[in-house]
Amino acid sequence: MKKIFIIIPILLFFSCGSTPSKFNEVEYYKSDNKDRIFLLTFKEGTTESEIRQEASRKMNTQGRMTGVYFFKENATLPSIWNSYNIFNANERIFSHKYSSQIKYGYMKYRVGTIEFINCSDNPKHLLCGGDN
Repeated sequence: MKKIFIIIPILLFFSCGSTPSKFNEVEYYKSDNKDRIFLLTFKEGTTESEIRQEASRKMNTQGRMTGVYFFKENATLPSIWNSYNIFNANERIFSHKYSSQIKYGYMKYRVGTIEFINCSDNPKHLLCGGDN
């Protein structure tokens, strides 16, 4: 009986004290060789540091690529889950309709290097749909 009185307050604390996420994973694509792309939206007031941290938490298979693209909440995002390969998923993301809405791009390349770009500061960068 004493265990129940200990467990109930702990459960109440964790269920009532949790804060809603600042991120929403809207789309996800995983290729047969485990390259991944995530499309997320973020709430107003989310810091660049929080965005970078969220990107680094996404699943990555060693030796494979993981791309994470962030859009403002309520942005229109492309559907990539049904892409037939990683190139098709990227084509959908970087079409003119969506690329201007990318706010941050994150890439963990196959060799392990990481790149994080603020697309408002560098809209011509490849991770932002540009050509540099």
